[in-house]
Amino acid sequence: MSGELHLPDLPEVPVSLGKDPGAPCRPRLAWRARLGSLAGTALPLFTMAVLAAGTWWLVKNAPQAETAHPQGQVRHVPDYQVEHFTLERYDAQGRPTTRIEGEHSRHYPDTDEIEIDTVHVLFYHPDGRVTRPPRARPWLRRRQQVQLMGAAHVISTAPRVKR
Repeated sequence: MSGELHLPDLPEVPVSLGKDPGAPCRPRLAWRARLGSLAGTALPLFTMAVLAAGTWWLVKNAPQAETAHPQGQVRHVPDYQVEHFTLERYDAQGRPTTRIEGEHSRHYPDTDEIEIDTVHVLFYHPDGRVTRPPRARPWLRRRQQVQLMGAAHVISTAPRVKR
């Protein structure tokens, strides 16, 4: 079946459906050649499938992470120590609220307490007072409460008068 296609702005082009009777026919390939062509086409897909299966196998057979073993009684032993330190805390406006200077500090994980030796502590109040506990051995409980041990003698200045 042949025909002609007429388009307004293009030259006439012959159109045919089916095989072109004037075209040379391609010889049929031998079965080995067809198998080689199929292998060349399917080889990347097969390789990816083998790699995916190997990855799945490795994940399934990999050693598992150790689960957390329940620990026995936690001992009252420091987990870290700090020497010659200064700790300062500030409020939201950037004013200092607390200053702690110490020689030795130990943290106990069982009670989440910090013990400090040879310490100088200053507490700054919003009204301008400064509180200083000399010769005390403080314990910081859960980083919120300060407990003074030993010969605690607290000195506080008078509030500043605004003029």
